Amino acid sequence: MNRRIWSSIALIIVALPAAAQQTGSITGKVTGKSGQGLAGVRINVTAKFCPSPARWSPPTTANSACPSLPPGEYVLTFTHQDKVPQKRAASVVLGQNTTANVMMPDASVAGTQVEVVPRRPPWWTPPPPS
Repeated sequence: MNRRIWSSIALIIVALPAAAQQTGSITGKVTGKSGQGLAGVRINVTAKFCPSPARWSPPTTANSACPSLPPGEYVLTFTHQDKVPQKRAASVVLGQNTTANVMMPDASVAGTQVEVVPRRPPWWTPPPPS
């Protein structure tokens, strides 16, 4: 019995490093229009095979990483309170690093929309319904 326990422990110790190698990672840098790194960016990482998105907030403006992801197709959604949200697709490959760099333009410039509404002359009446 004691030998069986030690054999199980040895098998677990050998299998753990192999299981850790069954993932990949995504790294990248999020910058503003000027090229400077952005702080306060939230990143949602979603995949068809994941029931809920992984939320990730890089601690600094330097390159950041989302390690230990199973291989597959992901969608990264980058949000910042002053910037236009951005989406990027990324493929994670077993044992490799995928790069996803993003430039986020200012929301006040890129999100501006103008609606043109024509003025009706005072004598105009709408046509009767058909």
